[in-house]
Amino acid sequence: MPNFIKYQILTGGWGGVEANAPYACNSRIVVKAPASIANLGPGFDVVSVAIGKIFDTVEVELSKGVGEIRVDAEGRVPSGSENVAYVVARLALDMLPILKQCNIVIRVKKGVPVGAGLGSSGSTAAAVSYALSYLAGSVDDRLLLKLAAEGERFVAGDVHYDNVAASLFGGLVVVDVENVNCYRIEFSRDVHVGVVTPFMVNGILDRKKTAYARKLLPETIDLKTHVKQSSLLAQLIYAAVKGDIRLLGRLVSKDYVVEPYRSKLIPYYFEMKELALREGAYGFNIAGAGPSVFFIHESQDEVLRIGGVLKDFLKTRGIESTFIQTFFSNTGVEVISFETI
Repeated sequence: MPNFIKYQILTGGWGGVEANAPYACNSRIVVKAPASIANLGPGFDVVSVAIGKIFDTVEVELSKGVGEIRVDAEGRVPSGSENVAYVVARLALDMLPILKQCNIVIRVKKGVPVGAGLGSSGSTAAAVSYALSYLAGSVDDRLLLKLAAEGERFVAGDVHYDNVAASLFGGLVVVDVENVNCYRIEFSRDVHVGVVTPFMVNGILDRKKTAYARKLLPETIDLKTHVKQSSLLAQLIYAAVKGDIRLLGRLVSKDYVVEPYRSKLIPYYFEMKELALREGAYGFNIAGAGPSVFFIHESQDEVLRIGGVLKDFLKTRGIESTFIQTFFSNTGVEVISFETI
């Protein structure tokens, strides 16, 4: 087997530096959590990967108090109780009782584009759950997942762990939804990624877009579709473990359950897909709930070139777009600074 990945089951305490004793009520911490791409083709709600260069930064300050929460946000997201950070902090008061002795001030600086399909809410939720758990002296993987996923329930109307797991732990994650756990695959070889986000008629910043995109999906699928989709997902994990980027790309491009429905929301989706693959991309699909699309390649230069081709294609059809060159990242949430005050 090529020296491509390290894989592990998360069983508690993996997710970073642990606080040996609570710092609650007299402390300040700054953390950042990366963006993510969920599903990766056939892995709806169970597979996601962290991506580099794009992250949310969250500062959490605790002072003596009675469990009051204040959230200040910048970056075209609401402050106060309508921010996902507030939802996570409110749940943390119940799951981490020591925090009830504190007042909590959270400052969110958005770096992940909102409503673009790159796990924006998941990044914020991951950062806040980690910061509060660290300050309370209880960094545990399942606790982190539960806290962060409640933020996703607020945004999407249902709990899903894929984006938050990738933002928390980095790498490619496979979610165990029954046991609130995940398997993690760590890359030791570069997988470069291009993300193209078309500007939609109604904009790309609709906070309820994820919930709407989920409602488009069928409630049930037939047995034949289930077998084909299961085969694709098994092959996708095999490709990641084996270290075959070309095979990974081929599997990323296939999806019988989600892509047929969500692609209708993205202008010229299948034309872009055909063009990207013809230009040499190894794989192409929808990033999360969209409207971003992503493609992968082993060459950064090729990602930049293909991204330019796709942008030009959309522009000739009257659609402006943004392009981000990034990569699959092994890095999840990180502590930037910590101090007692």
